[in-house]
Amino acid sequence: MAWGVNVQRWVGLLWLVGCVSTEVPDRLLAVDGYGGDYALTEVSIPELTDPRRMQGSLGNGEVGGVLLDEGGRVVYRGGGPLVIDYVVQDDVGVPLDGDAILLWSYYRSLASARQQLDEVGISTDRVFPVDFVFQPQVEGFSLVATNAAYVAGGGHRFLLLADTVQAPLPLAANPLVIRHELGHAVFQDVVAGGVFVYDQVIFTDARVAALQEGFADAVATLLLDDPDVLGQSLPSLAAARDVTGDATLAEAAPVDEDPYSRGTVHASFVWDLRELSTRELALRATVDGLVAWAERQGFRDDDDPVLVDRYARLVLEAALAEDPSLEAPLCEAFVRRFGSFLESRCS
Repeated sequence: MAWGVNVQRWVGLLWLVGCVSTEVPDRLLAVDGYGGDYALTEVSIPELTDPRRMQGSLGNGEVGGVLLDEGGRVVYRGGGPLVIDYVVQDDVGVPLDGDAILLWSYYRSLASARQQLDEVGISTDRVFPVDFVFQPQVEGFSLVATNAAYVAGGGHRFLLLADTVQAPLPLAANPLVIRHELGHAVFQDVVAGGVFVYDQVIFTDARVAALQEGFADAVATLLLDDPDVLGQSLPSLAAARDVTGDATLAEAAPVDEDPYSRGTVHASFVWDLRELSTRELALRATVDGLVAWAERQGFRDDDDPVLVDRYARLVLEAALAEDPSLEAPLCEAFVRRFGSFLESRCS
């Protein structure tokens, strides 16, 4: 997708069409799409009530400031209001620079993701609103390797960071990546018992981190019915997160070395379920399985690294409770991914 070319085409026309506007347009330019087909398009984002200052019902934006690690807790300090300059042409907001398209695309992804979750009966009432910060300074964290992140552990905000690599589609404008980060927020709410709760075990346990990454990838791929989590933005890294591949628990890297490796096994099993059933059933089973896993809370007192992976068994049970006819093919997929590591009805 020629994201950058399209942005430059629009920005190049701005000096010809008029002065900066304070009008709220009917439509905005944003990256949108479904099933692997994403493009810069004109979209309505009614949730974004003030597109100039990036404020709306899903959360408000700030720019700058600093994110600090204070004894394990994530604290955001400083920052100021965002101001986007744009013109209105034929009822469409056309920004003066590419940053605005990135920010509008982020908000569009949040709005459409929430609607998709609502449509399958998954409530996000406790997740929203969630504020975001554009281009903060980040101290003491490794998440500067990406330009989109969710601050868990009670911080409850999204970060849209500077690009560290040249990407065909910036991560913060990628509909899959934003849905992945929203998946982290849902995980925080379900497992910690609230988006503002700091739980040291959940925040620091590498096993939980691995499951979080898998759950977030599962949410993203299912919401857009697209198994390619990173291909639009980071093609060189896409294969490692490919949920249609041959990822297995036996071959996954240790969680303290690479949480994404084990997480991809979970996301791949969920995609197996998607291919055997429907996107909607797979989404419900993915979230229902997490709710059941969180209620047991057994991982707090158990050092068994496989214990966290028993989440997959709960997804299996949730799916079969909704559609028992899936048992034979889904068990086959379960055994292929997890082998004899997990006891289940498939053993």
